[in-house]
Amino acid sequence: MPKARSAEEEGCLSIPGFRGYVIRPQFVTVRRRTPRRTFEIRGENLLARAFCHELDHLNGRAISAASEHPEARPDSAARSRNYGNKASG
Repeated sequence: MPKARSAEEEGCLSIPGFRGYVIRPQFVTVRRRTPRRTFEIRGENLLARAFCHELDHLNGRAISAASEHPEARPDSAARSRNYGNKASG
């Protein structure tokens, strides 16, 4: 059975003004192990997206890199936008 994924627009407080489409799973389970115990939390939809977004930070991956995947765009006309840098013409 294929895992459910969705492409949604995301932003990040680490890159003010940047928005891009990112493919994320709709359901995730996050586990943390200590020498004495294992903790587990599950998330779906927005919570799953937030977990993945924050794990990307821990793994050194910025949203700008995650949004570059061509399948992340809902159609060929949609592009990642940077609202913070408007070019003067």
